[in-house]
Amino acid sequence: MGMALQYRRYDKTKELEDAERYTKENKIGLWFDKNPIAPLD
Repeated sequence: MGMALQYRRYDKTKELEDAERYTKENKIGLWFDKNPIAPLD
């Protein structure tokens, strides 16, 4: 769904890192925008 976002300060799991990378590369969900702003920001 493109809602993968890894908060690396607390979570360093490979699975979430891969999910976030996939959604960013494929511009899915919150990563669809040209200049996405992570919800944490």
